[in-house]
Amino acid sequence: MSMGRRFEREAQDMTDMPESEEAIFAKLTCKPQPPGKVVLDVALDIPVTQCQFDALEADLQRYIYKDSLMSASISSILAFMYIDVARYAEAESLCRLGLHAQEVANSNKATVFLRWHQASAAIALNSIDKAVLCIEDAQRQARIECGSDSYEVLISQLMRGVLHYENNELDEAWSLLWPALQQVGVINGWVRVYAESFTIAATIASVQQGLEAADE
Repeated sequence: MSMGRRFEREAQDMTDMPESEEAIFAKLTCKPQPPGKVVLDVALDIPVTQCQFDALEADLQRYIYKDSLMSASISSILAFMYIDVARYAEAESLCRLGLHAQEVANSNKATVFLRWHQASAAIALNSIDKAVLCIEDAQRQARIECGSDSYEVLISQLMRGVLHYENNELDEAWSLLWPALQQVGVINGWVRVYAESFTIAATIASVQQGLEAADE
């Protein structure tokens, strides 16, 4: 339901589809460049194969309950991969497995990542309340493990803002997103979350203040 409301809001301000494909083509000129100068570095977005999933799952079975940090780290990577291919229930199960392994040892950064992925899976599965609990715990762990100026704290704040937006709480979302986005230039972080957060902030600004505010 919340996702549906979000799409309806955003559809109102979307740019009209161009009438010809040429209108959205990118044009590259062939100007000579100094030898060795990198102008454009391109990496193909190659889908993860089932063999890669299988290899990581085998590694997880080898380390589970023997090395809590490796178990949590591999679980986090696998959960991220499953989210990327829209296998959200499996991602959520892996997060729970990694978090259970972490109960044996002290918390660390892997716990923060696991909570992020768990929140992402919960959003996709329309469990907003659960996602809020996950992000709250991620924020708490990030402050303990990483410090207040870390990118882990910043990403957790942005994801909390996204959750408020998904729940149609625009003022609360803005109060978290806008201050955090001011730090993006000085704190490196997760590009996907940055891009989503800027998009949502622009949408909120457009709804509340008009298109000129969104352009800023």
